[in-house]
Amino acid sequence: MSNLHIPKIFATIIMMMMFAVLVMSSSVSISNYRLQPNKVAGRSGLIFIASSSGAIGNSLISSMPRQVGCYHYANSIWESTPCLTTELSAGLPAPTEGGVIGVHGGGGDGREADVHLQFSQFSGESDSQYGPNDFSIQLNTNYFAGNNGHTDWVQFVEQNWPNRWGIFGGWAGLCIWQNDVTTGDGSDHTCVNTNQEGLNNGYYATVTGWVDITYGNLDTQFCDNANNCWSVVQSDHKGLIGRWTDSSGQILGMGNASQANFNSPTSLSTQVQFWKSAVYAGFTYTDNTTGETNNLNWGTTSSNCQGSLCQETTPSTN
Repeated sequence: MSNLHIPKIFATIIMMMMFAVLVMSSSVSISNYRLQPNKVAGRSGLIFIASSSGAIGNSLISSMPRQVGCYHYANSIWESTPCLTTELSAGLPAPTEGGVIGVHGGGGDGREADVHLQFSQFSGESDSQYGPNDFSIQLNTNYFAGNNGHTDWVQFVEQNWPNRWGIFGGWAGLCIWQNDVTTGDGSDHTCVNTNQEGLNNGYYATVTGWVDITYGNLDTQFCDNANNCWSVVQSDHKGLIGRWTDSSGQILGMGNASQANFNSPTSLSTQVQFWKSAVYAGFTYTDNTTGETNNLNWGTTSSNCQGSLCQETTPSTN
């Protein structure tokens, strides 16, 4: 091999290395781009958290996901994650109407609601059917005349089921339940796995639900007191959009009309908020409906309705 050929060989090797780097960088760009719709194509959502003083404040997580699917908030972006399989979700105990604190908006253009709860005292809890530390945090809509010609109803629910498989471990997840009240069919639901929650003094969490009128979807989000967040986006199959008039929420039994029984002393503050698209004359209400319950006693409710937002805060003790 002559010395004249060495520079050409080196040049060829350098060109091949540059090409490899270019291909690798292109692959990384494509891989990262696939995450971008979850990060930049979303809406801004309010998450209500408790400050160190116990007051409820706002923390903005931007770019909420809008595409149908399941998500986990990590590394400052929403990342797509698998939804619970149809086989596993079919075995979940369906929540029934159990929201005991509510905000009524009037009209039918509700856009967003959330239930925020915080314990200042906690001494233990056990579900009447499922066992210790089993419960649900429910955000419920009103009944409405659905697209299917039936009476329908939507629930945004975080369910905590640590006793699901006994010694083999439990389950927790966030679900959108689109229920057919007329037929009693609750099979239309989508869930994402979340962390199992352990209630304690100072524990707080928020479940949010909203309608995406641009995409025709329902969206929900759950955030716990460790600032872990998950989201589910599901098509509005039953037609809640344009028919959402009020919302209610509370921590209750896990499902199938069970009761969350709290040991004494327990002290809990629950806030429900409801937004509409425009200024409205909303009002708050407290009622006791069938379905999941808890054994806490309600205190005096404080309410505030201003502009397009109406909120209600109720203490509960035993």
